[in-house]
Amino acid sequence: RDTSSSRVVIVALNTASSLRNLTIRLENGSMNGFIPYTTSASKNCEQGDQVNVIDGMFKYTLEPLSITTFVSE
Repeated sequence: RDTSSSRVVIVALNTASSLRNLTIRLENGSMNGFIPYTTSASKNCEQGDQVNVIDGMFKYTLEPLSITTFVSE
């Protein structure tokens, strides 16, 4: 958590050569959603659609051999 902006950043790695489903559960968080930024064989820090947080959690499918950074809204 960035204390100056109150944004939360989550970094997720997928070292597998296949898609991976990810579930993130947030404790004591009041975020409405996250913007994912993915770098993979076909993307270079590409911004994705907002992922909504529902009941303190969100799900996302990670691309193969990728790194995805989620930045709270």
